[in-house]
Amino acid sequence: MKKLMFSLVFIPVLLKAMPLLIEIDPVMTAQGFSGITLFESTVSTYGNPALLAAKRTSVTYINEQCKIPVDYIYSLVSPIPRQPQWLSGLANDMRLYYYEYTIRPLSKRLWKFSSPTLSFYRFKGTYGRVSDYTSDGKYIEWSPYDEIKAVGIGTDIDSTLFAGIRAKYYDSYLIPEDLLEDAFGLKGGRAKGFLFDFGLIANTKMGLRYGVSLLNLGGPIKYSPEDNGDSPPTFIRQEVSFNSYDFINFIRNITGIYRLSMLNTLGGFTYSTAIWTDMVGDLHEIWKGKGYEVNILNLFFIRKGYFNDTVGSRIGETSGFGFKLGNIVYNFANDSAIYSFTQPKNWRVSLTLTDNTTSLKLIKKLIGRNNTVKLMGILAPGGGHLIIGEKYKGIFFFGLTNLFLKAAEKETDIMKIAFLLTGAGVYAYSIIDLNKILRTM
Repeated sequence: MKKLMFSLVFIPVLLKAMPLLIEIDPVMTAQGFSGITLFESTVSTYGNPALLAAKRTSVTYINEQCKIPVDYIYSLVSPIPRQPQWLSGLANDMRLYYYEYTIRPLSKRLWKFSSPTLSFYRFKGTYGRVSDYTSDGKYIEWSPYDEIKAVGIGTDIDSTLFAGIRAKYYDSYLIPEDLLEDAFGLKGGRAKGFLFDFGLIANTKMGLRYGVSLLNLGGPIKYSPEDNGDSPPTFIRQEVSFNSYDFINFIRNITGIYRLSMLNTLGGFTYSTAIWTDMVGDLHEIWKGKGYEVNILNLFFIRKGYFNDTVGSRIGETSGFGFKLGNIVYNFANDSAIYSFTQPKNWRVSLTLTDNTTSLKLIKKLIGRNNTVKLMGILAPGGGHLIIGEKYKGIFFFGLTNLFLKAAEKETDIMKIAFLLTGAGVYAYSIIDLNKILRTM
């Protein structure tokens, strides 16, 4: 019965907090949970859907191994775990997974608006195995989980006002219905429904930006028809930020010194300060955060931040770093210092595959354009396709290869071999197809 009470009391707290409250993006985490106005964020739709307007085509995985060659290399040489260690301390099988696909399907502006960027993300938290006995002595074992699937869209008006909206479908599984009815005479045990997010960013184009996002708007979360339900944690996030990139471009335009653009090639600096306000909670608690990022050659990123949550007793520094390998981006963050209890480093890790070619210039000079494209296609299935404009193919090859290789992990014997061979076949064909395209260009 202790395990049952754990599931009924502790798990609902996790179900509400993890997918709807906890910041998962390493870029934002490292900067004191700020960053909802920074276009460099890897997971734009999670904190502010308006950031979608500044994004192109990309795939991001967080706290989940992505089955591409560079990720296998990382797994072998890095001491940083792919899952925060405190999760397994709560439950042995506890895991958090997140991935996001963004794509800009059109290249032309629509009336006054830029071409919209679409996004799909999926969050899933699994909280270990829970077991109990029914009143007639039947043993039942189950795995509570929380899953959110979201679709978002963002666009901008003349690069001064960015707007985005997202619809989220949540599915929270707490306890088998027959066990809940047997123990408490209640039906249910699972909550489903829709929530919505809205976001805006005002960009002065002089380095200063203001952003606001409304998160988790919607009806109550109910695990039983007889229950009145709980309001979702609905927040207003506000932020003011400064970035050197826009500032340098502004100075260049008013002075006519166009060589100033070279400074943005060498690197840059961002600073952001943010506040979260709870719209429905009894305490209307306010979280505050601030942080900065130093960019070196658009290849290496160093981040620091400070977070203050007096109600939840989470106060302290955050930190992180990132690096780019062509159009593959890794980001890391640690926020263990904000907790009052001692714990190992609480790492968040993300891998992003993008069609941004800015950091490819140096590699192109060293080995040539076609060899650079081939190299990225070898390091990530579809990686080469993304940087030559074949974004649909790139996402298809990346997603399909990972689908088969991940499926192989769950199988044994002949099925495992079949999935492995199929995944390897898709990966090999992506390289063959890339070479065919390059020969015609």
